[in-house]
Amino acid sequence: MLMDLSKRFRVKIFGPPFANWLSQAETQAVYRMSKVVLNETICGELNFRVFESIAEGACLVCENEDNGLDQLFEPGIDYLPTNRQDLASGISGILGDEKYRHSMSLAGWNKLAIQHQPINRAGKLVVYLQKLCDQKLNLSAQTQNRTQLKLEKAFCWRRCDSNLLCFQAEAEIKTEKLYRQ
Repeated sequence: MLMDLSKRFRVKIFGPPFANWLSQAETQAVYRMSKVVLNETICGELNFRVFESIAEGACLVCENEDNGLDQLFEPGIDYLPTNRQDLASGISGILGDEKYRHSMSLAGWNKLAIQHQPINRAGKLVVYLQKLCDQKLNLSAQTQNRTQLKLEKAFCWRRCDSNLLCFQAEAEIKTEKLYRQ
């Protein structure tokens, strides 16, 4: 598939047998410079490339699989789902419409920044664990309260993590940069 695409588009392929593996920093730089990142999965799974490419502001094009991606991001708004038959025309359409490509990149990036950061995931985990405690374990009210306090304490600790503050600053810079493009 990639070889077929390379006949129509300027395609860079990384990793054996085509080239050496890239470091994380090199991968981020490639995604940042890319107009489109194609995510071809091995088994139709939801993988890190989805999040990494969107985090760097690339327009994500991926297979239309039943892997839950459409529950995290909106197809056609945050990323372009496609199949093998329509892949080349989908990429051509994205590359030919810069405004649409930028709006898709920005929409995906904004959704990632708002809903899929560690602080958001921690919050969802707290809610899930609280429901588990309340519904499935039939714990006493006192035990539920202690569990709630422990979960809130862990959640607050994550909120105060200095790395998250750094990410928020980077997110503001990135948003401003994407809006200027």
